[in-house]
Amino acid sequence: MAQPMAVDAYAGCIFNYCVTAHKPTAVRQCVVGSFTSGSDVNLIIGRSTQIDIQLLTPEGLKGVLTVPLYGVVSALNLFRPKNASKDLLLVLTEHYKFTILEFNPSGPGGGPELITRAEAKDVRDAIGRPVEAGQLAAVDPDCRAIALHLYDGQLKILQLEDGIPSRAAPEFYNLRVEELSIIDLTFLAPSSANAAAAGSSAAAAAGAKPVLAVLYEDNKQARHVKTYTLNLQAKVGSCKHRARATCYSQQQQQQGC
Repeated sequence: MAQPMAVDAYAGCIFNYCVTAHKPTAVRQCVVGSFTSGSDVNLIIGRSTQIDIQLLTPEGLKGVLTVPLYGVVSALNLFRPKNASKDLLLVLTEHYKFTILEFNPSGPGGGPELITRAEAKDVRDAIGRPVEAGQLAAVDPDCRAIALHLYDGQLKILQLEDGIPSRAAPEFYNLRVEELSIIDLTFLAPSSANAAAAGSSAAAAAGAKPVLAVLYEDNKQARHVKTYTLNLQAKVGSCKHRARATCYSQQQQQQGC
């Protein structure tokens, strides 16, 4: 009787090599700033799984660097920390990867490269309903905080008062908000002049805290704007102002309505 033949465990394995035949062209995010140098004007484009860094020259846009990403870009933001000579790039992906990048004109190979200043390999929460309108990111103009909107009714805050965190995973804290359908958010520029004019210590203290403006839609499809004042020491936020966002037609604007 014939003995069964031993079969190599790897003999029947099929190895697949996947590669993108055509580079992504659809633009998902884009920002303008001084990323390569303090005197340069750069256009940074997020094309799905890659980032294109371009330089504005008298002849037009010139490609500087193209960086592939292991993930799909969901948010880009340029900001300049205190005492820095150029901007840093905040990158957020759909798989909840967060990183802050810096441009280095001369890497180990002699060419330009991106240096990771801070990263969080996973900023997702154990519970929460992911946003349907897309992930959002905002940076305070004075670089005191970064706000991420990843789940309905919740903001994720990263403090930057002590500067950019180390390359180790930065520590975020969650802030609950009443708005479930947030369309966009941004930090307001500090109103130091208004606080000084008020002449009160309370107004000056309020003006020293980051103010986050949130554009959201209610269940009647009416849009409103609400501002939150962030108390970074207590890790809380308080509603400061609320107004309805009204869209006027061009004819109404010409009539002065």
